[in-house]
Amino acid sequence: MIDYNGNPVLSAYSSISIGQDFKWAILSEIDEAEVLIAPHDIRNTIITASIVVLALIMVLALFIINISLVKPIEKFKNTLLNIGEHNDLTIKIDDNAPAEISLMAKSFNRLIDELRTLIDTSKQSSSENAAIAHELSTTALGVGNNVEKSVGVVE
Repeated sequence: MIDYNGNPVLSAYSSISIGQDFKWAILSEIDEAEVLIAPHDIRNTIITASIVVLALIMVLALFIINISLVKPIEKFKNTLLNIGEHNDLTIKIDDNAPAEISLMAKSFNRLIDELRTLIDTSKQSSSENAAIAHELSTTALGVGNNVEKSVGVVE
């Protein structure tokens, strides 16, 4: 209801019988704003506590994500850059990381090992080819000398 001042109020009333002849009415009023003080305080406390807890959860989540994902990926990237800058195929990527990053590191390490083996095999083949080329060159020179001698004899 609206009271005589124009403020919303909550009203309660009842009749009271005093003896058999007297009937009285009792009326009680309280301002709506006064009644809502406690619920508003509770609501505000719940909202504040929820915001604080949410902020703590977000900070904790960011911390965990940083430790479990960002740092291992950053370490992985730095190792790759180091391999690229120094052309050093003996550097291994640390595979002590979360599952997906560990799988990537192991796979990359296998690739580097195979690449190093391929390069070593190529170097060995190249050395063998150089030796064979030298031998063929020496043989060709010998054949050329023999041909010159044969031409000399024939003349």
